[in-house]
Amino acid sequence: MSHFRESIKKTGVLFAKFAVAGALASLVNYAVFNIMVYWVFAIDPSVALSATEKTRIIISEMIAYASGILFNFTLHKRFIFETKRSANATIALYILVSLVGMALSAGLTYLFVQIPFFAAYPYIMKIFTMGLVFIYNFFSKRFAFERRFFSTE
Repeated sequence: MSHFRESIKKTGVLFAKFAVAGALASLVNYAVFNIMVYWVFAIDPSVALSATEKTRIIISEMIAYASGILFNFTLHKRFIFETKRSANATIALYILVSLVGMALSAGLTYLFVQIPFFAAYPYIMKIFTMGLVFIYNFFSKRFAFERRFFSTE
């Protein structure tokens, strides 16, 4: 098999493992988000949301995202990536790229919650947000652990 095909195959397997870990972390993220929105803040999206309620949805997003980061880091470290940095450097870079991902996620949440459909159905908005941030997360977190984006060498 050519080097290019082997590289694509290895990246595909890694991407699949990342997707499974991401799905599990997404379940944690999604569950925490819904617990925060519907139980902690008791927001009723069937009525027009106030500015305070929209802010609480964004806060819920950030807390949920942080929960997913912690869960995901454990999975990535143990089962997905080879650590090619010092532990401190890996953690620091992982947190940095995760914070950028959180900002991206919060920014998308802010934009989507302005759309009446997504304001009425925050749980659907959350699925869209998670999907858009997924690709960024794969490449940035691979870089955090392995010092590379694409190559499998």
